[in-house]
Amino acid sequence: MRSDELYKFSDRTLTGLRTSLDDIIKNIRMEYLPKRRWSTLEKKRSNIMIKAIDKHLKERRMMRSLKKFIDALVMRTASAAAKPYQGDSLEFYLITSSIYTE
Repeated sequence: MRSDELYKFSDRTLTGLRTSLDDIIKNIRMEYLPKRRWSTLEKKRSNIMIKAIDKHLKERRMMRSLKKFIDALVMRTASAAAKPYQGDSLEFYLITSSIYTE
């Protein structure tokens, strides 16, 4: 897998992959990893991939947070626009009467 293909995978898959790569770097022997010695080059590649996965997951979290913020801002703006004008009643009458005149 290449680092520019990370967008294809879910957060859960990327987190599991990151855990596996971290186990390779730390020489932790797990059942899901092949029973062999990992070369220095493979460990370096794993480290580079971990950094790419961390960056991608951070960008996803930031985009989700930004989307929630914008959605809340839009909802607040929409609810404020739906409320009647709270100022002078004469001014409110003039605004509404100019809409309904022919």
